[in-house]
Amino acid sequence: MNVHNIVARLLWSLGVIFIVVSTTFFLLQILPGDPVKLMMGDRVDPVTVEQVREKMGLNKPIIQQYIDFWLKLLRMDFGDSYQLKLPVIDQIQSASVVTLRLAFYSSLIAVIGGLLFGVTAAIFRGRWIDNLLMSIAVFGISTPSFWFALVLQLIFGLWLQWFPISGYQAPGAFVLPAFTLGLRYMSSLARLTRTSMLEVLSSEYLLAAKAKGVGSFRLIWLHAFGNALLPIMTFIGSSLADMMAGAILIEHVFSLPGIGRLTFDSLMSRDLPLLQATVVYLTVISVGIYLIVDFLALFIDPRLRIGGKRNVE
Repeated sequence: MNVHNIVARLLWSLGVIFIVVSTTFFLLQILPGDPVKLMMGDRVDPVTVEQVREKMGLNKPIIQQYIDFWLKLLRMDFGDSYQLKLPVIDQIQSASVVTLRLAFYSSLIAVIGGLLFGVTAAIFRGRWIDNLLMSIAVFGISTPSFWFALVLQLIFGLWLQWFPISGYQAPGAFVLPAFTLGLRYMSSLARLTRTSMLEVLSSEYLLAAKAKGVGSFRLIWLHAFGNALLPIMTFIGSSLADMMAGAILIEHVFSLPGIGRLTFDSLMSRDLPLLQATVVYLTVISVGIYLIVDFLALFIDPRLRIGGKRNVE
């Protein structure tokens, strides 16, 4: 990997962050409702409202507010929440712990389950176990997460009472939300892994290796899986980024005080500093994941290092 590739990808990442954050800032300015009135109520006299708007800098021209926003952002100063009157950065830090735990457990379910399902289905192609695993994958892809979450809460939370249906401090609190969030990605990864493995297993050099007496375990996990890893890793990276966005719904359903629920609540209350901070956080995390996966792909497949495209020999 040369310096040009690294610099180009870093500049691309910074450009994406700049565009997303800037677009979000201007979209928030046209949302209906006055954040000051939402914060103080309708019975406050107009003079007090204007004083608060001036103190918060909301009476400045939008361009000036935009410049002030970036100057504060570069100093990691998100200000205080309109509703809670607490530093936004403190709320982001506490909520990110919950979201990262949820994303970690969900990714474990998605990656381990998806790889095992996909490789097993490819090995036993056309047999009953292949049909069973792919049927489960189709169910996982087509099932709405909201409905699946309610079913899990009803069966395992209310009827069997194995796991809590809300909160995050009780033992096993992340089991149901992690499985709900990870199911769709596990199912998609299983189908992708099966397709990639079948493509590699039918290649000439794999058939030649098998004819030379290479053991089944080494043939599957070292040769076949290693060569099918690039599209799988790319999908895993994009899934991890998507999980951060998918957590908004899951955290709301299971009452988890994470970034997703914080984003939803700040949007409903039009808490601009908090909402802007959550967007910045989710954007940086998502772009960072894509950037890491991009670099890993360059190491896995050297053909991608020249011009960013595969070279056909």
